[in-house]
Amino acid sequence: MKLNGKVVNLARLCEELTTAGVVHNALGTAGDEIFTYDSNGTPIELPPEAKAVIDTHQVVTLDDLKKAKYYEITAAYENELYGTFKSTATGTELEYDYSPGSKARWKELMDAVTAGFIPDSMFPFPITIANGVMVPHTKEQLLQLGAEITSRELWLYAKWQLMVTANGTIRQAVTPVEVAAITW
Repeated sequence: MKLNGKVVNLARLCEELTTAGVVHNALGTAGDEIFTYDSNGTPIELPPEAKAVIDTHQVVTLDDLKKAKYYEITAAYENELYGTFKSTATGTELEYDYSPGSKARWKELMDAVTAGFIPDSMFPFPITIANGVMVPHTKEQLLQLGAEITSRELWLYAKWQLMVTANGTIRQAVTPVEVAAITW
């Protein structure tokens, strides 16, 4: 069966043929021909009903791959940003929650500590860590924790930016293999 100059995603075409009920085994191409294999592994023609599926086959473009990679990288960035993180600000490694909801609370707390709005009498200040245990923190420990949070946020954001912006690795990729090789 002819490809008619189309770029074909064989794995996707195989799924489309199966969905359409076209009997086939694995697919292969040679030049502008597409074929399946018999039980001995010999290339054979696809049945005539495969032509309609091949003619309507939706090709995945490089732009489609880049868009999917953008969403994949963004999801990985958000998963790493909005989860938990570890800090030794108290002298012991503790794990802290950093969900989207807690991000705003961390910012408010750090702004209040930095601006001196929390009186010294409120220290050590209780912070509930990721496992639900409340741990008292000194002002200095909270300031260090705030610096670590800011550093972590900026580092992750910079990493994300290097991958997704106009000059980023996703947009600079020129082949599907290059796009597929991009990982968080």
